[in-house]
Amino acid sequence: MLERFEQLQAIDSERDILYIATCGDNRALSAIVRAAGVACVDHFDDESYDLEELIRAGRERAGDAVCSPLAAMYGDLQRAVVDFQRRRALDDPMVRDKQRLLFVDLGGKGPCRLGQYCHVHKILAWREFGGGTAKDDKKDLPQGISLQFAVINENNGYDVGLSEWVKLRAFQGVVLHGVLDAMFFAGGAGCRTGEEHRRFERAHQDLKQACFDIMEHKTRPSAVAQWLMAGRRGRAPVGAIAKYYAYGLHRRDLQHELGRFADRWIRPRTPRQGVFKIHIEGEVYLRTTQALGIYRVLQDALGYGGFVLGCTPVWSFFEYLIAISAIRHAVQAKEPSLDAVDSRTVRTHRQRRISTTRQGQRRSRILTTAFRRLIAAPLYRAGGVPMPEPISEVLQTAREILPNLHPQGELVPYVGEALIHLCRGVDLFLNVAPEGCMVSTMGETLTPRIMAACPDATGRIQHLFSNDGEIDTELLVAALLKGMGPVGYYRCAGGR
Repeated sequence: MLERFEQLQAIDSERDILYIATCGDNRALSAIVRAAGVACVDHFDDESYDLEELIRAGRERAGDAVCSPLAAMYGDLQRAVVDFQRRRALDDPMVRDKQRLLFVDLGGKGPCRLGQYCHVHKILAWREFGGGTAKDDKKDLPQGISLQFAVINENNGYDVGLSEWVKLRAFQGVVLHGVLDAMFFAGGAGCRTGEEHRRFERAHQDLKQACFDIMEHKTRPSAVAQWLMAGRRGRAPVGAIAKYYAYGLHRRDLQHELGRFADRWIRPRTPRQGVFKIHIEGEVYLRTTQALGIYRVLQDALGYGGFVLGCTPVWSFFEYLIAISAIRHAVQAKEPSLDAVDSRTVRTHRQRRISTTRQGQRRSRILTTAFRRLIAAPLYRAGGVPMPEPISEVLQTAREILPNLHPQGELVPYVGEALIHLCRGVDLFLNVAPEGCMVSTMGETLTPRIMAACPDATGRIQHLFSNDGEIDTELLVAALLKGMGPVGYYRCAGGR
């Protein structure tokens, strides 16, 4: 039944249209898909995006038993179908002659969104829309239109069937998302008045649009470059280096825009001495989508320039997936050969495991190096903001409390980040997660262990959980009062 929702045929730019689930602002990704010549709709808007409304809409079908990110992503699917129908009724050229709506979702071997989300979404879609096509007993899609999921996961190399350069630029788009958020928080910390902050926000919106325009109109490599790279597929390291230049990743269009903004709003200005330092961690989806709302609450409470905010970006979790894949290869290589019947077979299996392990670890090192040094570092450097900690440091730090790095998922990076930031002097470390999530329940349980491992830390951990994407303003303000003390809090708030 659910196989009807699988994307089995390659993407056809003539008949397909893509919608990408939002995790905050996803327009860098949709811009790259359009650069590849495939119709892809922007359904994120800074002015109208409402996480709580999105979750409530998804819960109408998904119910209250599922976590808020799952409901939010299904709400995105519902909005995609409604948007497609609206455009179809208006004879929008973007959807004209399109016969398949592809919704980009995540899958894999792990928990939650990395293994289960896409399958639950398929079941919900079947109940609401039918088996991938219009049905009389369901909420009909337009006649002749099919709805399918383009699932990206580790097994397919996070690929939905687009060209290799698109995947590399998509990774760059995910990094850009984190850079733009970091620049917003860094630049906002330097503003001292409401008028200055409003001018800063307008400039930041212009920066984002300029970056998205570059991603859409200036990233497609020439046909000759694509033809040459197709002949080098799989040849490393020469092929990898050649692709870096052939696909235009060395070009500085994005760095120029980021650098110009940073020279105006970030580099010349520094936060006040002794300013209150806050960092957001926790579950990937909720921390990313709630970060701006938390920033607004903090700004209302502490005023302009009263705090410095950081947030671990989405791409740090992709870096974790690369690292954990190498660890998984190493564990598999150490497993005994249960099916071996003689010493020759044992040696053969051992040699295969060693070869697989080395290949996996080598691939992990190459991907991590390329991700951080070639894709992420130039953007962060241009933007004048620090890069997140290397995942190797995060995992090594987390071993102090989780020696075997289990359970795999978002808990391990959370523990490592908490230890690192508390030891480096952060004043308030926020664990932002859905109710019932592994990061919320086990993260809360491990809090005494984390604090005991940082005996010299002066900061504290505050859990900020929600069921429907709401931000507990009272709890956050109470955490500020505890962290700053009444005198410090009211002095900061009174100085607005």
